Amino acid sequence: CPEHVVWFPQVRRQPNNMFRTVAVVAALAATASAAVRVSVQEYSGLGWVRSGAPAVDATVNFVVSAKQQNLEALAQFVSEVSDPANAKYGQYMTNDEVNAFTAPLASDMAAIRSWLNPICRTLEVDAQQGTFSCETDVATASLNLATTFTNVVHVHSGKTIVRAGDYSVPEDVNDAVAGIFGLHGLPLPSKPQQQPPQPVPAVTPAVLAEAYEIKGVKPSGGTKNRMAVAEFQGQFMNTSDLTEFFKLYLPDSPASDSTVYKFHGLTQNGDGIEAQLDIQFIMGVAPGIKTEFYEQANSDFCADLQNWTNLLLSTDDIPLVHSVSYGWQGNLSQIGCEDAEIAAIDANYMKVAAKGISIIFASGDSGSGYTAVQPPQPPQCDNKAPGTRQVGYEGDVLQNLTIGIPPTEPLEGPLICCSIARETGVREKFAGWTFSPHTCAPGKSCTGSCVLFKTITKTTHASKDWSGKYIAPPPPPHNQPLPILYPSWPASSPYVTSVGATRFHNDKVGGEEEAVNIEDHFGSGGGFSIWKQFPAPDYQQSAIADYFKNVAPSTLPDPTKVNFNKDGRGTPDVAALGTGFAVVNNGKPIPGGVGGTSASAPTFAGIIGLVNEARIQAGKPAMGLLNKFIYANPDVFTDIVLGSDKWGRGGGTLPAGYNCSVGWDPVTGFGTPIFPKLLAAAMAN
Repeated sequence: CPEHVVWFPQVRRQPNNMFRTVAVVAALAATASAAVRVSVQEYSGLGWVRSGAPAVDATVNFVVSAKQQNLEALAQFVSEVSDPANAKYGQYMTNDEVNAFTAPLASDMAAIRSWLNPICRTLEVDAQQGTFSCETDVATASLNLATTFTNVVHVHSGKTIVRAGDYSVPEDVNDAVAGIFGLHGLPLPSKPQQQPPQPVPAVTPAVLAEAYEIKGVKPSGGTKNRMAVAEFQGQFMNTSDLTEFFKLYLPDSPASDSTVYKFHGLTQNGDGIEAQLDIQFIMGVAPGIKTEFYEQANSDFCADLQNWTNLLLSTDDIPLVHSVSYGWQGNLSQIGCEDAEIAAIDANYMKVAAKGISIIFASGDSGSGYTAVQPPQPPQCDNKAPGTRQVGYEGDVLQNLTIGIPPTEPLEGPLICCSIARETGVREKFAGWTFSPHTCAPGKSCTGSCVLFKTITKTTHASKDWSGKYIAPPPPPHNQPLPILYPSWPASSPYVTSVGATRFHNDKVGGEEEAVNIEDHFGSGGGFSIWKQFPAPDYQQSAIADYFKNVAPSTLPDPTKVNFNKDGRGTPDVAALGTGFAVVNNGKPIPGGVGGTSASAPTFAGIIGLVNEARIQAGKPAMGLLNKFIYANPDVFTDIVLGSDKWGRGGGTLPAGYNCSVGWDPVTGFGTPIFPKLLAAAMAN
């Protein structure tokens, strides 16, 4: 592995070297008349380890969202304007109308501002959306929130972030707050792009056009109808590769079709495969429609989503269709995303839907999302003797990190290296680790090498080294809760449309399609929301009931062996091809292509962009939230009846999941689009 250079501040020696949130009662408890303690769940199993206290003057940024009003009434409004059978269909609100309708109470805004004024060295208030962006330092935030901040680092990427433990909020402020973002959330782990091990037919814009009969709409190139992709994991597209993509696969398109209309956030060129896939194929499916690129920093899953949705609610001048290949198939608390934050973000999706905007999410690549409730815990490192002193190893290197250590604490280096090794050992076996301190000037901060070995070929005597062997994680406790089948979120929000993935059956281009499978090294994410705030919406309930009637009972998950919620919001809603996509990167197509539901989502988004184009040219409003239209028109999709979602990311077989079936199913939804029928149904409303 390439060497990563990482700075690790001093480690606090506590019994558990995993990142465990710590509740500390501080000055706020004594000065506030009443306070509410907000508990933060322990983060484990994702590769994060604690690496000491940050500097007291280190910057802390967080955002407070005030509670919004009239959300139940807004939900009814969205239901009406997105229902083709309702007389109010398409009569959306303007941006100002949405924000005025849901504006927080003035008393709530005043309570939050009064609390934050002495805490924040800078405070930005968006009165329209009810958000407060606070910048402060660790010392001030620790005192006023009655918390302890910790540096945590990811053992593979080396990314370091500052996060709070349990914290306190005055009671009157807590009553006014919808969510607090940035104190405890984690970024999503980076995901490898799915490339099938065996060659599959290359999927190009021409292949998609033929498979789904995409024709008959000529974009005007105007600004009324625009599309967008949003990236959240530090992914950047490359303008030169986009130009080359059009030259290779859309040679008849004018040069202007390969130009991104507008960038939001950083605009640097990059070679992020995810970003390249998204932008190339949303534009490749609908050349001529102006397209925008939103980029969010990869810092905090829920906070990043909140920031992005706030952007969409800041103006009327936004694209009508947004494609997002991002989400989490697992316990959201594991990445610091709690119910309050989820509800606040979902309220923003509802507000965006009230404006007539379509948000399309990939349904996830982990199939049924089969997940053990309690992930394996790493063995603990001995604070006094984390390894064997004066011993070093040589061999086949798995990982090499350079870590920072204080010169006055010689045990900190081996203790951090031991923690990294034990956390790594939860996911993959290795032979051993060695920590070697580097020479440093007296009194200055020092560094050292932490090397993990796949195999050990030699043991050496080294006076300053520490080493340790692999120790298997302890066995799971008896009587564990049942594993859970997790769908992806936000794809399982009722205010977005979720897209699953298919492939050509027997690799016959243009032929019958089936759900992606083990050959593609991922599964089409799907299932039923386990979050209580997302029950099956009214428009979906009969489709879900029909699925459980039609599918063979023997193929369903066994409720005595796995936990799933058949009454929850079902995903995906629809599907599209999702493997073998001919993405151009570094000037040439990637051999074997790229896959994932992250290919399916921009494909479907481009198709909806074309439908919007036809409607706008005919003087009709945009499609808006698509779901009621989809469930009212199942015949505009080709039903996918082959396959299942019993495949995880990387191609492993899952113990439980769902099969495709006649009609809607939690693998491919209603199936893949038949563009002429889809367009005709849309134009009839």
